[in-house]
Amino acid sequence: MGAIKILTVALMGALLTACSSSPARYYDAQLAPGSTIELLTPLELRRGHSRVFIQDGTVVKRRTLDRFSPFCGFEVRQLAQKGDQIEPEQFTVTRIEWGDTLVVWLNPPQFAATNWQLSKRFSGESSNINRYYHYYLSAKRQTNVIRLSCYGAEASTYEAELPTLSEIRTLSKRILNIDISH
Repeated sequence: MGAIKILTVALMGALLTACSSSPARYYDAQLAPGSTIELLTPLELRRGHSRVFIQDGTVVKRRTLDRFSPFCGFEVRQLAQKGDQIEPEQFTVTRIEWGDTLVVWLNPPQFAATNWQLSKRFSGESSNINRYYHYYLSAKRQTNVIRLSCYGAEASTYEAELPTLSEIRTLSKRILNIDISH
C-alpha cells in the first residue's frame, strides 16, 4: 500500500511539473517591454487602410499574403490618406499581448428543412487559426503608430504556433531591426 502511495505522489508531481511548464517556443518571440523595433525603410499606407503587412522581406498587400507562412503588420490609429507613410524611426515596445484569431468558421448552408449539408468543409468542425503577438509601440515623432502584430502560419487549432523571434527577423529582413537588449 505504501509503494502505491509513493508511486501516485511521484506520478502526480511529474504531471504537475509537465503541465506547468510552457513550451519554450511560446516565449521565443515575446519581446519584453523596453525592447526596440527600428523601422529601416518607409512603409507606404494604402489610402483608406490602417495596416501595412510585411512578409519575406517585402511589403505585401493583405490579399496577397501567404497565410500559411508567418507575417507581420504595422497598425496606425487613423485611416491613411493618399501618400501617408510610416517613416523610419525607433519604436519602443511598451506592452505585449498574445492570442489567436479564428480564420475560418463557416456555418453550412441548410437546404429546406433537411439536415443535408453542402460539404463537411463548411461544417465549422475544423476551423483554422493564426496565433499572434501584438507589440504595442511608442515613438517620439509618430504617435499614430499603435502596434506591430506578428502572426504565425495559419493552421488547425492543434497545429498553430506563435511566430518565433527568428521567424520575425527573417520575414522582416531589410525592413526592421529588433533589439531585445534593454
